[in-house]
Amino acid sequence: MIGITAHSQSTVIKHAALTMDQMPVAGKQVNLMWVVGFNYTGANTLAKSKMPMVGFVNEKNLIAPTEKEKREAIIGTWLDSGMEVGNGTFSSIPLGKAKSAEWFINDINYGDRVISRLVADYESVLRYFRFPDMNLEASPERIDSVNYFLNREGYIPVTATIRFEDEYFNTPYINSKIERDTMLVRYIGERYIEYIKKTLDFYEEQAKKNFTRQITHIIDIRCSEINNDMLGYIMYIIWHRGYRFIPLGEALSDPLYRRHLPERYRGGFFWDYAVGVETETPPQPGVMIKALYEYQTY
Repeated sequence: MIGITAHSQSTVIKHAALTMDQMPVAGKQVNLMWVVGFNYTGANTLAKSKMPMVGFVNEKNLIAPTEKEKREAIIGTWLDSGMEVGNGTFSSIPLGKAKSAEWFINDINYGDRVISRLVADYESVLRYFRFPDMNLEASPERIDSVNYFLNREGYIPVTATIRFEDEYFNTPYINSKIERDTMLVRYIGERYIEYIKKTLDFYEEQAKKNFTRQITHIIDIRCSEINNDMLGYIMYIIWHRGYRFIPLGEALSDPLYRRHLPERYRGGFFWDYAVGVETETPPQPGVMIKALYEYQTY
């Protein structure tokens, strides 16, 4: 008789928080109908998944005179889906490229005129802020001045440890839709999924190399058409890798953020500003995708 011994195997559950930048539209913008359409697709996916997510709005994309109400309604659709909304500035201009700290602070103030009213309808308040591109390449004095303002206003700057650079994919993806080239749409989508998987592997490996345990990741995606169309796939890939989605506030409480990300840079991209960590070059789009991006005739 062969004896069978059962061995218990502990499963390590990893955690991640989802965030979305440059709402309601990042990258190529065809027309209002397209913007409404892909935002509805993403919001519908989020509502069905019941996952927590924070989205950062750039109000410059809400002020088109003849489309103002419809563009504001896009944010309402996301709020209906369960998303929490944060301030991503009005213009989405990085701090280092702004004319001054005062100009950037005014841009933050302009960035909440509409969304503060919208979230109030949901008995909520604005509490999260994200620097454009999480880029803090500016003088320490400028950074400190803005951080003082954020602290005074009660904003929490939000970093990220994983981000998907979709621009190379998104523009040819939209152009292929316009041309009704379904084969190319599928090709670009498949390559993007491959890129997402490689990017997740890369940042997991960075965490293993630098820490004794897996960091609680904060994932950043842009509010682009390809990301909204594929939001369900993206969530599934992350979930299938063993992650469970948690609220942003819970993720930010991970001690590794406080230990490695200086207070001054806590809103910057984690791997660019963390102390005592080694970083490498993240995965890049393939040659064909870059060629499709470069060959843009409209």
